[in-house]
Amino acid sequence: MANYLEPWSAILQNAGGYTPEQAKAAALQVLPDILHYDRTQPATYPNGRVPTDDVYSLRFAWLTNGKVPPSGLKPHDDLLAHFPTSPRPTLAIPRPTGSTGGDRLARQAVLGERAGHRRPDLSI
Repeated sequence: MANYLEPWSAILQNAGGYTPEQAKAAALQVLPDILHYDRTQPATYPNGRVPTDDVYSLRFAWLTNGKVPPSGLKPHDDLLAHFPTSPRPTLAIPRPTGSTGGDRLARQAVLGERAGHRRPDLSI
């Protein structure tokens, strides 16, 4: 924890405007990075997590000292009790038309290309 408390406190002071004392106290809420679970309490963030917890929004609110509030997005209300938990697939976000550097970099990462060299075809 000694390696992380000071850097996390600095991030919280810069990103959230926390005072040094507030930043240390806020950092100690997540350090050490262990998810505590108390069986006598409801299983929801910060006491464990369930698929419907909006941990992303809660973490941003924590990081920015409330300047970025939770988004208000509602979780699925049709989750199944078995895997896969979502009864419907998540739709892909459409990409903008036209070629971008990001498309090229993504293709290179997927295909293993770099510096214009293609990965050799190893198929038989």
